[in-house]
Amino acid sequence: MILRVCVVVPTYNNPRTISQVIRDVLVKTEFPVLIVDDGSENPVENALYSFEVKQALGEGRVRVVRFAKNHGKGAALRYAINDLVARGYTHMLTMDGDGQHLAGEIPKLVAVARAHPWDLVMGNRRLQGETVPGVSRFGRKFSNFWVNYQTGFSVRDSQSGLPSVPAAAVADDEIFVRAL
Repeated sequence: MILRVCVVVPTYNNPRTISQVIRDVLVKTEFPVLIVDDGSENPVENALYSFEVKQALGEGRVRVVRFAKNHGKGAALRYAINDLVARGYTHMLTMDGDGQHLAGEIPKLVAVARAHPWDLVMGNRRLQGETVPGVSRFGRKFSNFWVNYQTGFSVRDSQSGLPSVPAAAVADDEIFVRAL
C-alpha cells in the first residue's frame, strides 16, 4: 500500500507555539499540513508568521480550517479524517499545536505505518524525571493501565497526541475518534 499522509494539527489558543510547530513539520517532513483551528480567540492565521509557513500556505501545502466556535479536539479530528478521506489521503498523523511533540519524529512514525498500514501507530513521549508533574505521571500510568487491560496490548503512552491513523478505516467510526 502506498501511504498518502497528511499531518493534522488541531489547535485551540496556541498563538505562541503554532507557527514554530508548523514550520518544524514543513522543514523536517515532505507531508502536507491541515490545521484545524477549533474556534481560537484569535484566528490561527494571525499567528502563522514564519516565512516557510506563509510560503506553504500560498502553495497549498498548508491548509487552515477554522471553526467559528470551540467544539473540542474530537470534533476537529472527526472533521480532519472525513476531509482527508475525501481528498484521497490514506493516513492522518496528528500533532498537537502546543509544541510538545518533535516534528523530527514524524518520519520514524511513518516508517512504522508503512510496515503496518492498517495499524494505529502511537508516538511515545519520554516523560521522565522531575520536570513532569506528579499528576501527569499518575494520569499517564492510570490511562495506560486501562488501555492495556482493555486491549491486551502494551501501550506506553496512550495519551500521546502523535498517532498515525489509517484514515479510511476509521472515517465513520465515531467511537474510535472520540478515543483519540
